Amino acid sequence: MISATHFHAMAVHFPIAILMAGFLSELIEATQLHEQAAAFALTPTVITAIFYLCNFIMKFSKSWVRITCIILFAGAVRAIVRTGYLGGQLVYRHGAGVELALPDFSNPGVE
Repeated sequence: MISATHFHAMAVHFPIAILMAGFLSELIEATQLHEQAAAFALTPTVITAIFYLCNFIMKFSKSWVRITCIILFAGAVRAIVRTGYLGGQLVYRHGAGVELALPDFSNPGVE
């Protein structure tokens, strides 16, 4: 038979635990997406750096090389911007890495 204490635990504590688990799972999925975006951004950034280095060493002066450098650079910047956006979502939407602290009320005037 279900007593009042059992009903209290089921009606109050279980939904709180489910909400916390849901929040943590949402945060973990968002973190993984940010990490994947960062790993993806690394590839065009390295390719762009290698291309620029080869261009510098071999002193190419062809216009197609310059255009290719600009396109690669734009792709790397886009990937980095996406990673930054997802990182911002982690902080401002999910509260990742945010420490919530109350002021010290025992010492007025001290912040």
